[in-house]
Amino acid sequence: MKKFIALCLVLAMTAALFVGCTAKKPALEGTPAELIEKIYAQKPVEFAPVTLTPDDPDFGAMWDWFYYTGLADGGKIKEAAVSEPMIGAIAFSMVVLRVNEGVDAKAVAQEMNDNINTRKWMCVEAGDLQVVGYGDVVMLIMVDEAFAADGITSQAFVDAFKAVCGADLDFTI
Repeated sequence: MKKFIALCLVLAMTAALFVGCTAKKPALEGTPAELIEKIYAQKPVEFAPVTLTPDDPDFGAMWDWFYYTGLADGGKIKEAAVSEPMIGAIAFSMVVLRVNEGVDAKAVAQEMNDNINTRKWMCVEAGDLQVVGYGDVVMLIMVDEAFAADGITSQAFVDAFKAVCGADLDFTI
């Protein structure tokens, strides 16, 4: 009986050791709009995109979840920001959002990837699209492939996002 109790204690201590040593991923600090600013600090663009959020008083009434994110609604989203040029037909859009606690960020990212309209500008198309995530943050970046000669590619912004995260991304779609 003593051996059985000793064995149980050893197993419990071993399990506690593994649980105690599991490194938690640090949360990504900042609002989505602040994260977009940090990404642009890593990868500036020549044109002037404007960053908007659903609660922006000048824009909130016009916010369309599907247009900007490909999501039917914002029910799974804690906060979001989008950055796009507001003048001209420049196919460039960056969306950064934070999902609600308990929501699968990768599933949200997949829904965004599957439903975003890469021709929403009508006369131009963003043929270079990636959706990536780190923790509870998802970034969608889509750009016109014609910008590749200037180094403006989805991969350049994914790399900038990774630098902002300071770690490997959890997923790329």
